[in-house]
Amino acid sequence: MRRTICYFLAVLLLVSLLSGCSAGAKQQQAVQSAQPQPAQAAKTEEIELKALDTGRWFRAEFDELPGMDVLDSAQSVPGGAVLAGMRYTQDGAQAGYAVYAEDGSAQFTQLPLQEGGTLEYLLLWDETPVWLERVYEDEIDHQTLHIGDATADLRGYLTEGVSASWLVCVDTLALAFSSDGQILAFDEAAAPVWQIQTEVLFDEVLTGKQGDAIVLTQDGEFQRLDLSARALVPVCAAPELVLEAKLYAGAAWGYDFLVLGDYWLYGWNLGEAVVERQVNLDATGLLSRDFDALACLDEHTLIGSYWQYGESRYRLIMITEMDELPETATLTIAGITRASTITNAMADFSQTHPEYTVEYVDYEERYGDQALTRLAIDLQSENCPDLLVLGSMPFDAYCQQGLLENLYDYLDRGSGLAREDLLAPLVQALQQSEDALYRLPQSFSLAAVIGLHAATGAPEDWTWDTFYQAVDTLPDDCAVFYNHNPNEQLYDIVFHAFDSFVDYETRQAYFNTDTFVQLLTFLNDISNRPEAQSDDAIEALRRGEILLQSVTLSRAEQYEEFSAQLGEEISFIGFPGGSGASFYLTTPVAICTNAHEKDGAWAFIQTLLQGNYFSIRGGFSPVAEKLDRQLADALDAGCTQPSVDALRDLIYTATRVATYDEAVFAIVVDEAAPYFDGQCTAEQAAEKIQSRVELYLMEQEN
Repeated sequence: MRRTICYFLAVLLLVSLLSGCSAGAKQQQAVQSAQPQPAQAAKTEEIELKALDTGRWFRAEFDELPGMDVLDSAQSVPGGAVLAGMRYTQDGAQAGYAVYAEDGSAQFTQLPLQEGGTLEYLLLWDETPVWLERVYEDEIDHQTLHIGDATADLRGYLTEGVSASWLVCVDTLALAFSSDGQILAFDEAAAPVWQIQTEVLFDEVLTGKQGDAIVLTQDGEFQRLDLSARALVPVCAAPELVLEAKLYAGAAWGYDFLVLGDYWLYGWNLGEAVVERQVNLDATGLLSRDFDALACLDEHTLIGSYWQYGESRYRLIMITEMDELPETATLTIAGITRASTITNAMADFSQTHPEYTVEYVDYEERYGDQALTRLAIDLQSENCPDLLVLGSMPFDAYCQQGLLENLYDYLDRGSGLAREDLLAPLVQALQQSEDALYRLPQSFSLAAVIGLHAATGAPEDWTWDTFYQAVDTLPDDCAVFYNHNPNEQLYDIVFHAFDSFVDYETRQAYFNTDTFVQLLTFLNDISNRPEAQSDDAIEALRRGEILLQSVTLSRAEQYEEFSAQLGEEISFIGFPGGSGASFYLTTPVAICTNAHEKDGAWAFIQTLLQGNYFSIRGGFSPVAEKLDRQLADALDAGCTQPSVDALRDLIYTATRVATYDEAVFAIVVDEAAPYFDGQCTAEQAAEKIQSRVELYLMEQEN
């Protein structure tokens, strides 16, 4: 189901709002309307937050949500917390709330729903439930405010097409807030007391630790509601960390807000320049995006809902403080920036391997332009990380320097992943020699250059000579590539045929050759051909306006789509010096020779490869059995057997890995540009590229 119900309801709500059918009657005369509040600019500059450690350690536990599939709200109350939400069955929708005591026991109460009604927000006012219900009937939706057994139809108060999104109870008033800046006040009998229309838009509304209503405007400013003046008072601009995070009430932990960032849950008091780190998400095995509602159960425990990949419904999560950190080893993962796939795998690994605390070191974030230099030092010192996420790192140089572990030693252990579990052609392309394998990817795509077979012939016939011959016979109005920028085409060709120009094993470069000079001249000449008239490259290829187009296949359905669009046999021709298709690695990882936790690093690699992260991010699994399942699923999804068979053949006949070395590519593009601009000859550009790449290779060797 994967949040299907939530998405369905959101779409249904959007359609109904756009239709303009929502009832929005005139305000009832009993309401005392205040004058519209003027928009007020933030009177303070954005706060530069400093994060402090509290030294607290937590563990996460999961259970079933009582009577609910999804939560709509969570609230701390004296002695516990309240969770409210919906359950969807074949018999219809049910709503209710559970009051949790500090010992974890819960009492569930079902709420009455009107026909076509759903719960949208609930909190307890003392012990009285106050909640918003949306009702869909006769293609019209509207909201009802419930305060105990009393009700108020909000069509009488809100602007047409606008809904209340938040509730706050302060003193003797229940307050409803809409995103367009309206605030409605009701008494305990659901009778209207007053209403104001501000001139700011609301992004979030929460209760602060003093019990007052705090608004975050869509302009990024925090404002407090002054009840006596019935007006909003600016407090401060929202710091960037807070703007990018999820916010929850934090009074039970002594804060205005709990701030859920990407890797930490912080505590923050409005206007202060310090946030305090509370829960380390990496160490707890959690992902911030998978949290829904969250509240403080007591001063040591959080409670809410959490979605785990592969499950059809949310689960109850309890995050409990530990008296002391259990004995664990630290597994250090290092990279240049951080891939979301690694974050997912860290969360899964932490839950299945509690004996490890996982730490990620982003070298670019820490060291900027000196990231690779500092990493090179650490790889040969006591500060060596355990696992590398290779990305744009100089992988071949690390291999030559003996800085990476041979993964065959781990695959041959007889437990966990083995050689025969992996896709044979991928492993063969990855290995440095018959007995040396230093990296494995989380998944792979196919990098290829396609053309029509009638124009290009078969891949095995595709050499530099036949490539140039095919171009020479093109009609004058036919371009070679859809992209006319010669520098970008040079980048693309070097990417697909990298080992024609650089040999890391011998530390040799081959840019001052006739082959490369001819390539520069060729690219300069073809940039003068007329541009294709079609709006996209595949259509231009189909109509014969271009000869070749680079593509990346990360889904089986893409092969089917290309076949349908082109209407004749596709030739995955590759660039000269390459092959029909190359393996493009997604999140390749390696174990460091000087790692302290090599067993943990290998366990993490197995988590990464055996997970289903490719089903979200795209790509094909390097595990043969999983790849077979992907191709079978493609057939079930409507792909034809010939397309799936052709894709399988393309995978199993690929022989090389598309290589990306950021430093080499930067040199090539930088030194070729003057030639394409007419400032030097092709030979001069090639010599400069050769000289700089040779120097780079020498530096990497040393």
